[in-house]
Amino acid sequence: MNDQILEDCLVDRRMARVNATLQRGLGALIAKDLADPRIAPLTSVTAVQATRDLGVATVYVSVLGGEKERSATLKALASAAVM
Repeated sequence: MNDQILEDCLVDRRMARVNATLQRGLGALIAKDLADPRIAPLTSVTAVQATRDLGVATVYVSVLGGEKERSATLKALASAAVM
């Protein structure tokens, strides 16, 4: 039983590191590499939750600006996403 608890703890820590790495990488990608004028300048990746098999990740973003800027930014990010 203790081995299973230890393994779950290690997996959880590994996933936290993976999620943090994805968050930093996606934030840098949005800030520097996406040249879409619809993306608001103050767009931040606030969190990432990847599945254990890394097949899917949910990305949470924050967009500073009005509703128009938020809507345009989310549309631009959705069009840039690889599904």
